[in-house]
Amino acid sequence: MRRLPSCYLGPAQLYGARDVGAVLGRLERYVRRFLESGDAPLYFFNACEVDGHRGLYGRDFFTRSSFRRKLAGLGMIFAEDPFVTREEGGAFSCADWGLFRPEFVVHTAFSLDGETVARWEGASLVAWMNTYRFGKVTPDDLKHLTSLSSLLVGVNATEPEPLMSALKGSLE
Repeated sequence: MRRLPSCYLGPAQLYGARDVGAVLGRLERYVRRFLESGDAPLYFFNACEVDGHRGLYGRDFFTRSSFRRKLAGLGMIFAEDPFVTREEGGAFSCADWGLFRPEFVVHTAFSLDGETVARWEGASLVAWMNTYRFGKVTPDDLKHLTSLSSLLVGVNATEPEPLMSALKGSLE
């Protein structure tokens, strides 16, 4: 099996395709986003949507991961832009979806201690979200995420099906 031409951020594979031109185009967009990140706080979350509810996806980073593909098959939609910018007033934005207010966050696959679905909230959710911030975390970032965290559903699951069930149940 041959590896696909890919874009990486450190060890994290972000994008892969058979067409080298598509990979180079994606790399150019990513570099542009990093260069613009000095103007507004940039986070390594992928905007996503479930049944019309927008959220932030941070479980993995590779656009072709099997977990993401299964979620897409279950109805989750992902923005092409793998980064979001924090805006004022509890909103985020991404290059292809514009401004949105997230209602949920899908977090990384930490140990679930035997649970199928884990929920995060409050300070734990804020601390984890700040690890996805590029650059220095500011007091304004903490204030923004702290006020937002009370409105967010933070979930993680070992498998895509229980994750989607938990999200859909929480967003009704």
